[in-house]
Amino acid sequence: MRLILFLATAITAGAVGVSQGVIPLPPQMVQAILALGGDPAQVKTANINPVDAYKGVLPQIIKGSTPEDLGFHGSAVTIPPGSFRAMTDVGINAGAIGQNGLAANALSQIQQNNIRMQDMANYARNPAAWHGAPPH
Repeated sequence: MRLILFLATAITAGAVGVSQGVIPLPPQMVQAILALGGDPAQVKTANINPVDAYKGVLPQIIKGSTPEDLGFHGSAVTIPPGSFRAMTDVGINAGAIGQNGLAANALSQIQQNNIRMQDMANYARNPAAWHGAPPH
């Protein structure tokens, strides 16, 4: 009974709060209103209706405006010949890989994965002979 009373109170308070516009505006919305020269005090959250916004934007979407209609004008980008030098070396140095430990780390991971795959194959072949937790 308490739960039903609590839910009824919460729903009623939420409906009244939305209809009166007392739900606080998110800070991003206040910043957007101020950036557009509006007054946040004049905005009521009850006036925000996503269905009306969708109905207002839908004709613009269906119209299929081109970027030029919206005020975006592109320009061609020209790159002068010879501005990029050719890549003569891939940049992989086997000596450096051995020195910084990448090769040893990769080899260790490959060995661990091979052992794990062998354990999984042995377990799949004969699960009753496996002692301990199954491999993963």
